[in-house]
Amino acid sequence: MSERRSVKRLRTLLKGQIRLSSPLSVHECAVRDLSDAGAQVVLKHPIQMPLEVDFEIPTRNLSVRARLAWSDGLKHGLTFTGVSQAIENIAQAFYDAEGEGASWAHEPEILKEEFRRLASEAIILFEAQQAGTQQVERQKAKAQAAA
Repeated sequence: MSERRSVKRLRTLLKGQIRLSSPLSVHECAVRDLSDAGAQVVLKHPIQMPLEVDFEIPTRNLSVRARLAWSDGLKHGLTFTGVSQAIENIAQAFYDAEGEGASWAHEPEILKEEFRRLASEAIILFEAQQAGTQQVERQKAKAQAAA
């Protein structure tokens, strides 16, 4: 089967939350795949998943509105319909750093999308750097333990 996604996804073992608006309830989930455009989540118990939910990954400071793309028992595919607050904050910081004195609120959406894309790439690079640093630290600890 060919890959239909236009955005690269990453396998993860993150903890997430799905918030339903009616009735207001929170369901813990495992996040198995994650991209800028969506996620695959696995729930512990079956629920009647509505077409739209609020999706969060607290450890990534990700909170976004999502649409149900597919459902297969305990597994569900989500497509993000909103922008994560972390990406929005970083995009605005990049914009402000250019220092031209214009207002983020008055900029065209196409320009904001470019800053959001840059913010998303910055987050990915930062997380890759952190993972590399942690791997080096583990290798140092193993070497010291072996010595």
